[in-house]
Amino acid sequence: MRTPAAMSLLAFGLSAQLGAAAWAGPFTAVIDHTESSPALLRIERDHTQVNVLGGVLGDPFNPLRAGRDGGTPSTGIEINVLGGVVAAWSEHHAGVRVNVRSGTLETGASFGAGSSLSVHGGWVGGLPIAAGTLQPSVVIGAGARADVHGGSVDAGAQVWGELNVFGGSLGADPIGLPTGLAPFDVETRYQDSIRVRHGGVVNVYGGLIGQHLRADDGAEVNLFVLSASLDGAALGLGLGGTRTIDLRGGAALDVVLADGSRLGLVLDETGLPLIGPTGPVQAPDYVSSGALLTVTLVPAPGSAALLGMCGLLAARRRR
Repeated sequence: MRTPAAMSLLAFGLSAQLGAAAWAGPFTAVIDHTESSPALLRIERDHTQVNVLGGVLGDPFNPLRAGRDGGTPSTGIEINVLGGVVAAWSEHHAGVRVNVRSGTLETGASFGAGSSLSVHGGWVGGLPIAAGTLQPSVVIGAGARADVHGGSVDAGAQVWGELNVFGGSLGADPIGLPTGLAPFDVETRYQDSIRVRHGGVVNVYGGLIGQHLRADDGAEVNLFVLSASLDGAALGLGLGGTRTIDLRGGAALDVVLADGSRLGLVLDETGLPLIGPTGPVQAPDYVSSGALLTVTLVPAPGSAALLGMCGLLAARRRR
């Protein structure tokens, strides 16, 4: 597992403070964008802060491009979405941080290596899906990081980099596409809540995760839980203990995440419908046998065990 369990406990205990931290300034340019502001399609100047208070940044035919694409990476570009809209297909390159607290970051926003996304409110996605077309709500590229603490991320998140989920929702409302194809065609009829690609890492501490989670070969999904059971049998984990889940073939994994939210996964790698008591049923999740799936037992938020572990790790880091 790429993130040690102990550090993950610390990350969960301090997630609110870390997630709220602003990009290190100072900024040499601050732009407050409103409905009356002129069009803004490029943000390339280092140490620039853009506060979206209203109006629209970019448009689907001329998407916003933040940071330099190629050459010397940008430094210290921050976009705060506090209202209004960042139009679909925006691009965010190295040195760019996007914070969404209200408003909308529309469908297809892509984050390249060295960029980051933090969602505390508002909406990521929000553009109607064309019939028969699967469009990503957001693309977290290799070397990019996204943290979700609140708000709503539509189905279709694509992860090649790192995604940490502390709260909010991801793909909680599955999108059924009127393709006219067979109702159990998982690939084209339903949008995945999250698709973890080869090399991608998703760490889930809380929040609401919708159906159709998909983890491809070489992907990693780590669940941090208060309790867990596999096919109805409790996993005998000690505090801080981690179990790799290798069972597939329709196995039912049920967990209570670290924030108290419940998550149930049906672990299937065929992409075919499972057979239930009354006939075929839609398999809600696809986890390849070549994907790493782990469950780690953590203490309840606010418990003495969590506070003690955070203090110990902080002391170790200072030494």
